Amino acid sequence: MSWRDVLLNRVNAVADFGKVYGYERYDNSNNMTALKALYLHDEKVQGGFLTLSRGHQETDGGMQGKQRSVELTLFSSWIDKDASQVTFDDKVELLLEDSANNARIGDAWMFKHQNGTLGWQLTSNQPAMFAGVLVHMAKLSTTLYTLN
Repeated sequence: MSWRDVLLNRVNAVADFGKVYGYERYDNSNNMTALKALYLHDEKVQGGFLTLSRGHQETDGGMQGKQRSVELTLFSSWIDKDASQVTFDDKVELLLEDSANNARIGDAWMFKHQNGTLGWQLTSNQPAMFAGVLVHMAKLSTTLYTLN
């Protein structure tokens, strides 16, 4: 199982973020409706994607390992009457708590952040436009480490 699959399984097990992909999706037709359809879940634009921001081999105390810095982008339609910001933030908090309390995922991967803390780190959470829809958008980052 790839590192993307392992992370996606973990994210989807914690909370329903919608359609979360292992890579950023787009539609070649430059059609916002088609892009929106890729992330439509429960009649809302809701989902996210993983991106690899850095990776390298590392030797730590004589042990060889791989280190990958990963970013997770999550978004959900802004529905003011439903206090959607609170619901979205609650889901993000669940993910942060889960990764801090359960740093090991699967048999091989472990969350490790550059400052030594474990789990996903929230780097931004703000309104954005995605596929022509006003959304809440959060970006989280982490570093994965495994021995070779």
